[in-house]
Amino acid sequence: MAAKVHGRSGLTVSVNGPFLVQIGLRKCGLRHDRDADYSLTVKLRRALIGLLYAIVIGMFGSAVSAQTVVVKLQDGHNRKAKAHIPVHIILGDPRAQHSLDLKTDAEGKLHFNADGATTFQVRPVGVVACGEQPMGAPTRNYSVTDVLTNGVVTKNECGDFRPEPVRGQIIYLVRSATWSELFRN
Repeated sequence: MAAKVHGRSGLTVSVNGPFLVQIGLRKCGLRHDRDADYSLTVKLRRALIGLLYAIVIGMFGSAVSAQTVVVKLQDGHNRKAKAHIPVHIILGDPRAQHSLDLKTDAEGKLHFNADGATTFQVRPVGVVACGEQPMGAPTRNYSVTDVLTNGVVTKNECGDFRPEPVRGQIIYLVRSATWSELFRN
């Protein structure tokens, strides 16, 4: 299917098939100029590509700006990563109990999306924080904003290891739990 329409203003619209539309503009009113058609077609093509790009960014903008937080469990005494440790992440208000049950990888890291929560809690299983909170004390809330902008390193009373904070990451220093600590929790 091919159709061509000429308007009084010098605008030419060509339809060739269901998906190909060419728009042209005459330079001087009566004379048809291929260069003017080509330049306008290129400009419209670029504009459409820009518009499609903006639509795609708008649709997936929330995925691009997702708040991915990394929790790294590291031994406070010997500096080794704590691999394959189960960790419960509590997002937002602990009473709402929106929790994630995750496990650290070989590097001692776990990744999760904060899903718009402002705070979260880290509750590892089988290990104890190195002085971050005393036994029996309420679990500490960490600010998602602080972790994403500056990074957080927990307190270390297990040794002299003091790592630097990393943006988007909380370095949670732990030690293995004793038998009595395992049964107290």
